[in-house]
Amino acid sequence: NSFGNTRISKLESQYRDFHLVSSGPFITSTGSPLYKIEYMHTEGILPITTTEIWSLKGKEAFMLLANVDTSETSIYMPIFQKMINSFSSSAPTTVLHPAKVHSV
Repeated sequence: NSFGNTRISKLESQYRDFHLVSSGPFITSTGSPLYKIEYMHTEGILPITTTEIWSLKGKEAFMLLANVDTSETSIYMPIFQKMINSFSSSAPTTVLHPAKVHSV
């Protein structure tokens, strides 16, 4: 996936201690195709695990993002996973706002 590779390259240049945990496409329990990038890095001395979930529609990208203290991943990531599992890019009640892809 060229989008995923481009995003990973940007993250590698943004974080000198970037460590890719996993990446690739997947389908939610509601049937929505998404792309996931999970990585680790540090903010000062705090180890962070980040999960980015992307939905690509044409030239727009929609993102769900979780930054979690690595020591608290087992607490917060199951909650984020429930959000991801309920995501549907085609549901009429879902309101998605396009996000400009940029560095933070």
